Amino acid sequence: MRRWVNPSQPDLLQIATWIGYFRGVFTLLFGLDVQFIVFPLSDPSRNGASNPIVQIGLAALLAGGAYLLANGRRLGWRLLLAGAALPLFARLLVAFGVSLSSFDVPATSPLDYDVIGLIFEVALFALLVHPRSRQYEKVWLE
Repeated sequence: MRRWVNPSQPDLLQIATWIGYFRGVFTLLFGLDVQFIVFPLSDPSRNGASNPIVQIGLAALLAGGAYLLANGRRLGWRLLLAGAALPLFARLLVAFGVSLSSFDVPATSPLDYDVIGLIFEVALFALLVHPRSRQYEKVWLE
C-alpha cells in the first residue's frame, strides 16, 4: 500500500514529509529563490534565479524524497536531506560572495532576503537530522 504520510513514523518525520511536499510544490510552481543565482545556467536578469534544471531537480528531491520517506524508504530520507541542504548551501555561497556561475555575486547576508524561506529550510534540515529522526532512520527505514 502506498501512502502520502505515514502516521506510524515519529512526529518529526511526519512534519518533515509535509514540509518536503510543501517546498517541492512551491518550488515547482513559483520558481527558485534568490540564493540559487550562484549556480551555473542561472539567469540573473529576471527577478530571482531562473534555472529550470535546478528548479525541477530541487522539486523532485523534495517531493520525491517526502513520498519515499512516507513509504518507509531510506533513499527518501537521503533525498529529502539533500533537498533540504541544497538551499542552505546556496545561501552559504551567497553569504561569502562565491559564485559557481560566470558572473559575480556580491556577498549578502542570508537574512537580507526571504527570511520565511530560511526558516522552512532550517526547520526541514533540523527535523531530518534530529537524533530521534536519525534513530528511526537507522532502525526502521529499508
